Amino acid sequence: MSTGYDTLTSVEDLIGRLNVCAERKVTQSADPDRVLFSLGFPYPVATTNEQLAALEPFYIDLLQNIEEQNDNNILSRLDKSDDDAILLLYAFTFPLLVLMARKDISGNAQCYVDEAYEIPDIAERIVSNKQLITWCRTCMTEQERHIISVISGAACILSNVNPLQQILSKSKAKKRIRRQLFQGKGDNVGFRDLRKDLAGVVSRDDITSTVMVHVVLCQLHVLTSLHGDKNAILVLTKAAHKGEFDRALIRVKADLDPNLFRFLRMTIFGTSTPKEEIAKLVNYRPTNREPCQPKFVCSRDGCHQPGQHRCSRCKLVGYCSKECQVFCWSEHKMNCKKSSVNTKKVEAATKAARRAPDPALLQQDRHLMNNPGYEYVILLPDHKMLGVQIENEMSKTIFKLFRLMAPNKPGAVNCLYTLLSTMHPDLSEKIGKQLMAEYGVDPTSDFAKNSELPKVNLEAMIESIRGTHYNVDLDSGMMTFDRYL
Repeated sequence: MSTGYDTLTSVEDLIGRLNVCAERKVTQSADPDRVLFSLGFPYPVATTNEQLAALEPFYIDLLQNIEEQNDNNILSRLDKSDDDAILLLYAFTFPLLVLMARKDISGNAQCYVDEAYEIPDIAERIVSNKQLITWCRTCMTEQERHIISVISGAACILSNVNPLQQILSKSKAKKRIRRQLFQGKGDNVGFRDLRKDLAGVVSRDDITSTVMVHVVLCQLHVLTSLHGDKNAILVLTKAAHKGEFDRALIRVKADLDPNLFRFLRMTIFGTSTPKEEIAKLVNYRPTNREPCQPKFVCSRDGCHQPGQHRCSRCKLVGYCSKECQVFCWSEHKMNCKKSSVNTKKVEAATKAARRAPDPALLQQDRHLMNNPGYEYVILLPDHKMLGVQIENEMSKTIFKLFRLMAPNKPGAVNCLYTLLSTMHPDLSEKIGKQLMAEYGVDPTSDFAKNSELPKVNLEAMIESIRGTHYNVDLDSGMMTFDRYL
């Protein structure tokens, strides 16, 4: 199913999508991570080299932007709202996730990486950006200000500030750890404060297995980078807050591979990890991939020679010879050229993003396609859902009509809210936020209430719903009616 979002090609394109996500207040919905679909990225584990090549212009533009020290730097959007931050952080973590998907725990690639440009170079410039790393570190200290999805993105970036993933050199990793992660406080105090802040993160009620993995690995990677394997274990053995990390790990145990759970628990308590335990973690290998060393090729189409000569401006594209570089320059210079953010392009990108369906609405449609007996699905915490089923054929038809009109008629969104909250008043606040995420309109606002109403007898429909007895099965997520209206 098409998401309605094309592949990102520029910073202006990204800003347009950030604007619309902020307008729709995506973080207020039950599952804010669905907004990530609006970036048009493929799933990291399934990303092909052709898809990465299509993203090349975007990442060249993005990296040049964040390395500029001026008002055009898009990193300032991280402080604007969590609606902006959740999307922007994923744009930075995507190359890291692709690398993780292509390697096992020992760092060996899981496929013959035949790339026209190097993902590790993109990842290196992301995790060595001082402004970004400083923001992510502050996010751990001020975690109560952010939703868990934002913390997850920040923790993912921090866990990659190390030389173990072959992204950063050892000297650069140590510099970033001591200056940004430890905030210049010295190794002992810096790690103590980092661990204290991460303990606060895992003590949250909404902790997820993904965040848990990132915060534990972050500590292990930091200590190993600075002190080596054996000394890292000694520091962890004496470290405080073991109880907070262990309780959080047990809470998310059901979502973790047993071997990974054991590895994380041994890390928390500073237990020496035998080589065979690490070997057990190398348990995911796609059927069409085999361990290998990456091969980076010339960017000229049809040329398969090693691309060891980099473009001196963007430093992301490589060529085997001057001949190939000259041949490709007329096209590459359009992507490589540094330029300030174009306001008109941002406006055009924002309008285009507004026309595209919201990922929340697309997800609702997918739920209804998979559950044809439901008229609507109310999303609940912990990835649970409540299916709404209307058995009166007339009411069912009118409800579907409201959903068809809702993208263009705010009054229809208000009608949906009125009907759903009448059926399930205890979830009225959650229903309002979900409809806001799906249609970009607050269904309880005066704007929605005073907008032109669809031509149906709403009062009669509400009265018929009120006179109906219905039962809710929380286990199955099914709402059924005792009789036809």
